[in-house]
Amino acid sequence: TLDNEDLIKARHLETEYVKEMGVYTKVRREEGMKTITTKWIDTNKGDDLHRNYRSRLVGRELNLSKKGDLFAGTPPLEALRFVISQRASNQGHHDKRRDFLLMSSDVSRAFFYAPATRPIYIEIPAEDREEGDEGSVGRLNLSLYGTRDAAMNWAKTYTKLMVDNGFVTGKHSACNFWHPTRDVAVTVHGDDFTAAGREQDLQWLDGVLSSAYKITTKFLGPDTKKHFQELRILNRVITWNDWGIGYEADQRHA
Repeated sequence: TLDNEDLIKARHLETEYVKEMGVYTKVRREEGMKTITTKWIDTNKGDDLHRNYRSRLVGRELNLSKKGDLFAGTPPLEALRFVISQRASNQGHHDKRRDFLLMSSDVSRAFFYAPATRPIYIEIPAEDREEGDEGSVGRLNLSLYGTRDAAMNWAKTYTKLMVDNGFVTGKHSACNFWHPTRDVAVTVHGDDFTAAGREQDLQWLDGVLSSAYKITTKFLGPDTKKHFQELRILNRVITWNDWGIGYEADQRHA
């Protein structure tokens, strides 16, 4: 059971973010205009003692027909293991600046950075209804969670950013990238970027991502003052130890 007061705050925060990003524009409803309804997905990502409420406005576009052009892939788990292996295999140089670190970056509300590629109209949520909105709907400017092509639009958006900055797209999985001159390997799973490379090159990549998106970045490395010794990536626990890299499976799968 979620606390109602905290839930209202979480929805208000999301509504303000949607308005700030310009996710949709209010337009007059026209005869024959097809719209999709919206709903709230409310979760507590923490626990009862340490609450971390998240509310997401999502569209309810039904999958009534198979369309191959709406595909958006995810990388195999081996891609994450490979990136970790790249970090582990590049250690022990006389110049420690050449040793590899691991970087994990999480993009906040990733789909909102992907422009809508077709006309989609939504029913305006109650939290954003104002006087005079009775005959209005929302025309999407950006991709909304729950719409069929949102993941594909996001994949196109981050792929363009990576390629524009010198990365080569993987041939086996288009969610994997490699920078031939900086020797940085990256795998992208949804809104999670995981990369291995020299610290100065990972900081450069962090700058590339943060210039385009609102992100949270953590570095896994030996320096306890500026690096983390434990990361959670796809709910796998990755740890830095004297004997090497620890990789613990998702505890929910036990």
